[in-house]
Amino acid sequence: MSIESESFSRIPQEVSWAEVESYTRELTEIIAESGFVPDYLVGVSRGGWMPAILLAHLMRWKPFASIDVKKDGDKRYVDENSHINWDALFGLKVLLTEDMLESGISADVARIFLQEHGAEVKIGCYFSRIDTKIQPDYVLKEGLPETIKFPWERFREGR
Repeated sequence: MSIESESFSRIPQEVSWAEVESYTRELTEIIAESGFVPDYLVGVSRGGWMPAILLAHLMRWKPFASIDVKKDGDKRYVDENSHINWDALFGLKVLLTEDMLESGISADVARIFLQEHGAEVKIGCYFSRIDTKIQPDYVLKEGLPETIKFPWERFREGR
């Protein structure tokens, strides 16, 4: 489920914190209007952490966790954290978050992993690229030709 409005017709290549706040509010509304009420939020590391945290605040303090998807050549896998009991999500509704689906492979690997542990999983993100392998359940704008830079990525670049 996505929205196509004037405010999302021109997405800047690099977004600000203020824009992220606005995007998070819009995404929260889309999810609420769908009727899906997650019990838990899980952010794909690292891009999904900030959306998970911000959404958790707007969704009345939903609990959240991080899931780490590692890349080994062309293969991806979930690097299991021994401190998280993924089986505790059995029967719960989980919103899996990313900032943007580029290929979508990491989100798909995480989704399958969580489903194998008995969770009902929906994927939410701000944007998705035109060449993503999967479609998110909740997204502000799909089919972008380029990857968007988010404020938290500036730290990685030393800015």
